[in-house]
Amino acid sequence: LKNFIENEDIKIKFITYKNGRVYFSSNESNWGEIKSFDLLNRKDEIQVIPQVYNHLLLNEYFTDNYIICKYKTLGKNYLMVYDYSGTFIKKIDVPNGNNIDFSFLDDQTKDLYFEVYSYTMPYQNFKINLETGIHKRFYKKDSEPKPIIFTLDHFETKIITYKNKDGIEVPIT
Repeated sequence: LKNFIENEDIKIKFITYKNGRVYFSSNESNWGEIKSFDLLNRKDEIQVIPQVYNHLLLNEYFTDNYIICKYKTLGKNYLMVYDYSGTFIKKIDVPNGNNIDFSFLDDQTKDLYFEVYSYTMPYQNFKINLETGIHKRFYKKDSEPKPIIFTLDHFETKIITYKNKDGIEVPIT
């Protein structure tokens, strides 16, 4: 065993090891970022995905060819797809008040599967082709559409902010 991090002032969170590189985030970024370095050369550090101000990086998912990042901003979450060099591929956005979760990626067909849901909408599965952009609902045996008691237009989701005692805007859904 050989140490590759010693006596550093920053705290790092190990994310994954892929293709000879260590992927990590550090406490230098308030909103979340992804950096990497060569396992054999710690000084070969690069920033793969920079932080996006006011968009909190919640999760990172590494597939064979892509890095999928889940971000949170006021009122909604979204997915961003990058390649391993940090080149932007696609943004998968949902309407305000909705949440999105990455499920899996079929590397052969380039179909990315994800779920969308909210306080008023049950989980719905979708797939989008990263090359063509064609997207559609996707049904599994355990997630066939079910009838709902109330139509979704009976509900409204609002995102508002209030200032706390320190003057910081706090979002409320």
